[in-house]
Amino acid sequence: MTDGFEEFEQALKTQLDEDSFENAAAIETEKDGIGEKRTFFDFFLENKIRIYSLIFYAAGLFLGTYIYIKCQNDTLNALLSTADTAFAELLLNKICLYLFASIFTVLLGICLIGFTLVNGMPFLIGVQAGLKIAYYYANFAFKGVGYALIMVVPYVSFFTTVIILTAMSSYKLSKSIWAAAVKHETLKEGKNYKQYIKKFLLCILLSALAALINSAAITALGGIVSI
Repeated sequence: MTDGFEEFEQALKTQLDEDSFENAAAIETEKDGIGEKRTFFDFFLENKIRIYSLIFYAAGLFLGTYIYIKCQNDTLNALLSTADTAFAELLLNKICLYLFASIFTVLLGICLIGFTLVNGMPFLIGVQAGLKIAYYYANFAFKGVGYALIMVVPYVSFFTTVIILTAMSSYKLSKSIWAAAVKHETLKEGKNYKQYIKKFLLCILLSALAALINSAAITALGGIVSI
């Protein structure tokens, strides 16, 4: 009887020692994970799609400004000006432009080489924004800077964010399709196609909202802001 209790106590002690060792090892692992320093390279790898999009957008912004400075003329000014444009006409133009940009970015996601082209849309948005800002500054000096901050920067920031988020999803999907087709790897992205459809539809709706906001701002503030 006593021998049975002794064996039970010994087995219980052994199990407790093993559990204590495993818990200690787990705690040390967690500490190591917390104490590990993240490098800039790690951050870059995790956010490279977003970073590339921002770089291309900035490049487009500078190029648009440069183009306007070098090619300023009455024809270009007429194309950039929205004076005396009715709200309905302005909204139609903006919706067509924004929906084209968002739908094109979405379609790149199901294209075999679309991941190589997704940064083209942030670049083009940057060019358009650079042209607009340079137009206001060149024609209206410091008043034009204020006008650009009110009429251009808010909607461009919103729309660019939407396009960059869409470009990230399109890049991952297209890259996965390319790897599956060329390298014969397992299709990692796109299995849950409903998730991608929801993301892309949201992008299109937000693009239409950006067009509406921009058109309303230009119509409402165009007659208030003195330039």
